[in-house]
Amino acid sequence: MKKQAKPKSNRTQVKDLKVEQQQELTADKTNKIRGGTSLTPAEIKLLNQKLSKPLNRV
Repeated sequence: MKKQAKPKSNRTQVKDLKVEQQQELTADKTNKIRGGTSLTPAEIKLLNQKLSKPLNRV
């Protein structure tokens, strides 16, 4: 029996885009992070650690 080929995905891959479009996507992601609308899992973990510590009040 002949091996069946997998159908190609219809989703656009970043590597298939033109350079200008790739740069736009990168800039958009950077702006989201700078704007504070997007946190990485590492940043969330760090925030949770800071919030769980008791406040030192004098």
